[in-house]
Amino acid sequence: MVQPPSPPRHILFTAKMADQGWSPTAAADSAAATSSAAAATTSTDDDATIAQALQAVEQLVNVFGFSHEIANDAVSVCGTDITCYNYILDGGGEDHGGPVTPIDDCPHIARHVLVSSTSLSIGQSCSHYAAVDEDEQRATGGGLKGVTADDGSGGCPPGENWICLHCGVTRCSRYVNGHAVSHYERTKAEASLKKERADRIKSGTTIGTADDDDNEEETDLAGHCIAVSLADLSVWCYECNAYLKHPRLDAITKRLEM
Repeated sequence: MVQPPSPPRHILFTAKMADQGWSPTAAADSAAATSSAAAATTSTDDDATIAQALQAVEQLVNVFGFSHEIANDAVSVCGTDITCYNYILDGGGEDHGGPVTPIDDCPHIARHVLVSSTSLSIGQSCSHYAAVDEDEQRATGGGLKGVTADDGSGGCPPGENWICLHCGVTRCSRYVNGHAVSHYERTKAEASLKKERADRIKSGTTIGTADDDDNEEETDLAGHCIAVSLADLSVWCYECNAYLKHPRLDAITKRLEM
């Protein structure tokens, strides 16, 4: 049986932040709260930027165990996103944070793990550019030939890939071209637009017929939020910002171990 390697940096980063109660929304809320207490003579945008930088430094120090000097340097060079963490590691820094703990109560599994272990399409390359070409053909009646990725081959270069457990497509990690997370973001945006259209139809402002699933009491806006990494067999929920551990996922991970 294949033993999965250590989780990729972006999963370690986000899962540890989630384990500490951090999420992009919470970070933005905290930054906004801090900026509102800043001096009235400073602009709101500047206050928010400073608050986000301070919070990023605090997280790098308290969650990952980096020194204040190293954390401040990383934030000043990279800003406040995941690249700070990578910048420190690339410079020889060592992550002294605690272990990553998967969650077992993700509320999205029931509706977003629709791919079975037997229907997994294993060994595929990132299909983002093929999907782009198909979309263009549908939209124009022709084809957009020669759409290429960063390696110029018409596909993404080799690297870590993820399988979406909602629809089964394969997309590359953010350390290649970031198409796995863009797939989640696109499907989430589409779900939001679908709900807005259904709401307009119900209110009578738009003529049309809502789809059957638009008539549910609560429309799911999570998009295709759960995926499995082919590099380390970890399962990630973008909505929860966490690793997942759940009996429903066992058959999938066991199939990938073969």
